[in-house]
Amino acid sequence: MRWLRELLGAPTLERDDLGSHPYARVHLLAYGDAQGQPWSHLIFAGLNDEAWPALNDELAFIRDEQIDELNHQNKTLNRRASKRGRQGEGHWSVREGKTLLLGRNEQRQIRRRQLFNLVESVSAGIAASASLYSEALPSRIANPSEFFSWLYFNTHGRGVSQQTLHSLEQQSRDWLKDWSPVDAQKVDSISVGRTGYAFDARRQLRPAGEYEFALRRQPDREKSLRVTQWEQALRWPAIVWMDIFLGVEPDDDSSDAWAVATGQWVHRWLADSVRNGGQRKFIGVDRADEIRERIGKEAREFRELVAAVCSRRGKVLPDWWRSGWSNALYIADCLAAKVSDLHDWSEVAVEYSLGEPSLIPLSENETLRIRGRIDLILARRKSDQSQIGYEDLWVVDYKTGRQRGFSLKELRKKDTPQRKFRKQLIEGRGVQLALYALAVHALGAEHVQLTLLSPAEQLEPQFHLDDVLVQKDFWSELHRMQETGVFGMLGPVHTDFGFVRSYPLATLPIDTDLLKEKWALTHPAFVLEEEEK
Repeated sequence: MRWLRELLGAPTLERDDLGSHPYARVHLLAYGDAQGQPWSHLIFAGLNDEAWPALNDELAFIRDEQIDELNHQNKTLNRRASKRGRQGEGHWSVREGKTLLLGRNEQRQIRRRQLFNLVESVSAGIAASASLYSEALPSRIANPSEFFSWLYFNTHGRGVSQQTLHSLEQQSRDWLKDWSPVDAQKVDSISVGRTGYAFDARRQLRPAGEYEFALRRQPDREKSLRVTQWEQALRWPAIVWMDIFLGVEPDDDSSDAWAVATGQWVHRWLADSVRNGGQRKFIGVDRADEIRERIGKEAREFRELVAAVCSRRGKVLPDWWRSGWSNALYIADCLAAKVSDLHDWSEVAVEYSLGEPSLIPLSENETLRIRGRIDLILARRKSDQSQIGYEDLWVVDYKTGRQRGFSLKELRKKDTPQRKFRKQLIEGRGVQLALYALAVHALGAEHVQLTLLSPAEQLEPQFHLDDVLVQKDFWSELHRMQETGVFGMLGPVHTDFGFVRSYPLATLPIDTDLLKEKWALTHPAFVLEEEEK
């Protein structure tokens, strides 16, 4: 804010200041992440006592007095855990493999030092912001933090009084009245008015625009999405848009590490069991028993490799790891056993890679570009007219978790298989398999049946190529997203219950009901007829 820049003696930051520097960037970071880097300008936000520094409650069960007493009684241990730092006498650091129990006073000292380091790293100007009123008790004046007071005192030579806070707040109000809504609508404006304009635009009942994870114009380069990304785009379109067009993706630490490891092991063992001379291709189904033996061999070699790594470190392979490995081997063997019971199919291929990208013609002027690998393909009826070599295919996508397959047989009243399948696609279920069907059809397969297979289910067809081809407007809408870069937003950003993916960039939440309506206006083909009514 301008009054904050003037308050601290920093020059006003305009568009030309950013645009003239070839490496100018604007970042939103936590205080701890911002230190250790050079900055031209910094804005310190939320400098109130009740907002920052916020201390973790990890040690809430231990009083500060007990921590002080513990450190006082264990001076010998503390000396053993410390060593002289590289700066010489008076500088101490913690030895490798050791740690110190820090109380809240020590934590405050560390965070205060982080702020001072940031101040020293700024070359041009600093701004600071704080709330006048408490968020918890809006009727009470919120005290600025010690750091805010320190900045103000070093700039003006006097402390921050209640009268000063009210004066600064009034200056902010007067400054906000200076900008015009007309100026806020200029594309090259980076003022607060532009932010407010974008904020309002995202909350208007209209199709997604340039402020709602949508490009203003068609991208210069052709984009091709992985089949898994298309499936996620129906659930978390904004996150997929950030990945495709901004190159940022969420760092989801909430995922089940064992589930991820099990899936990777099973897929790799199955793929390696069918590899022939470094190439993956179709082999006879009658070799299914041989495949099962190879899976066991691959899994045991992997276990021995990990055990050898542990042995070199003087460790024993943990029982919990052995248990997880045994579960992965059981799942891989179950999936291979289901294939060995098939007698009507002649060939099988595992981890069949599509083209980079694979082109799916939807109409004369529409071509969908996808990337991916099919987990399992069963084939019969060889054909020289087919690029894949067969007319009749069975595409299987196997899951190592508890995900259920699809059923178009169990229908509700006034429902049809076509409508039920469309509903599943709109929900982001079956999109991956359906795109595989379109891809192999484009390679010459005339008859394709599809199955989402889990260890607990039988290997049987769940839907067919005809079910996929009839959804023409659905695939045309995916093509429009691919060509225009208009995705939009759907679903909550945060929730107290259940699981939502983390956004890789700061994103304000919007009412989910409004998002559903905007989604329907942006992508009419992703809405069922009853929902439209």
